[in-house]
Amino acid sequence: MSNLSPDHPQKTAASPLRGPQEKLLAAALCCLISVLGGCRSTPGLVSCWHAENSPADRVGANDGILKQGAAYGPGIKGQAFKFGAIGDAVSASTHGIPVGIHDRTLVCWVYLNAIPGESGSEAFFVGYGKFASYGQVYCLGALADHRLFFSQWGNAIIGPRLTLGEWHHVAATSFDAHTVLYLDGARVASGALDFNTPPATEFHIGFVDAPLRTRQTVGLIDEVAVYNRALPPEEIQALFRAGSAGIPKPPKTKGQ
Repeated sequence: MSNLSPDHPQKTAASPLRGPQEKLLAAALCCLISVLGGCRSTPGLVSCWHAENSPADRVGANDGILKQGAAYGPGIKGQAFKFGAIGDAVSASTHGIPVGIHDRTLVCWVYLNAIPGESGSEAFFVGYGKFASYGQVYCLGALADHRLFFSQWGNAIIGPRLTLGEWHHVAATSFDAHTVLYLDGARVASGALDFNTPPATEFHIGFVDAPLRTRQTVGLIDEVAVYNRALPPEEIQALFRAGSAGIPKPPKTKGQ
């Protein structure tokens, strides 16, 4: 784990704010309100679903739809999407979400209660693309033995086992087709997998109807976000360390 720690600015004496200072304060307050709304204003953030009694995309144009028995439950921050049976899902469009071989990051918090009982079943967390077509998917999930994975449909990068009944932060970042898998802020696996996700597909949360096996989360998913760049390790760690506070603090840089 990294030794990076959050900044702690020194306190200074208060002074009246006038002119440009008032504008700066107003801008800072607007930024804080945006952060407390559930999605941090981060460069490259293109879509974000934080499940506060709504499947709305708070950044982009990809508002979701709850399907079958999908509902809301207690989240890592506020509420989360809740899935209890096969077919429970949230789906959305993919306007502005990275396609082709573009660099990207996919992140979310997951609370896994179980893997569906069928042999070979797996938990599907989040993803999009043309499922059942080799290399045309970008998704995160967990295998039947609870191991975290990233897949582009065809191959997979596999990480450690998730603990049932606990919140975990999961992420995948891709830069020049090299993908890094993160669990709870730490890099756990990586590899070079060719992918080419087509445009105009659906974004799936919690479940995807695809061949060969059941792919369903039984549990909770929160703070789903997509970026159009590969976040560096310190930014992934900041998202994890934010936890229920919902406000990632920037790590210190050398010399601070």
